[in-house]
Amino acid sequence: MPLPSSPPLELEVAVFARDPETLDGLTDYLRAAGARALPKRDLLRTERADVIVLFGDDFDSEASDTFVREWVSAPARRCVLILVTSHEPLADCARSDHRAVVLKRPVWGWVLLAAIQSGLRDMTQLAAPGEVRAVGSSANLTT
Repeated sequence: MPLPSSPPLELEVAVFARDPETLDGLTDYLRAAGARALPKRDLLRTERADVIVLFGDDFDSEASDTFVREWVSAPARRCVLILVTSHEPLADCARSDHRAVVLKRPVWGWVLLAAIQSGLRDMTQLAAPGEVRAVGSSANLTT
């Protein structure tokens, strides 16, 4: 996996996955990119994150649906969702919110890193002035 060449992310990224190789590999990759990666093996959100990466197919369909619907219904929670799924209704639910980026497997660390950067950039451009809270070091979002 190529190492990121852009400046450090300086973000908190919660990674939700059940596959140990996916979870460990992605959190290590994001940490190498300067992010504070928070590995999560269950769908309980306990910490605030700038970005959520959810491998929706790793979890029970109903649990993933509930997680995404709660995220969509919380517009005040200003974070980006990177959803990796092959389940179209779940993908459609996430796509209804401009803060979401939907990907299908297989997906690699550098693709997820680019999706994170793109999602943060899009969220910043679509937000009303003064609406977006400071996310990490936003100046470091150039690719």
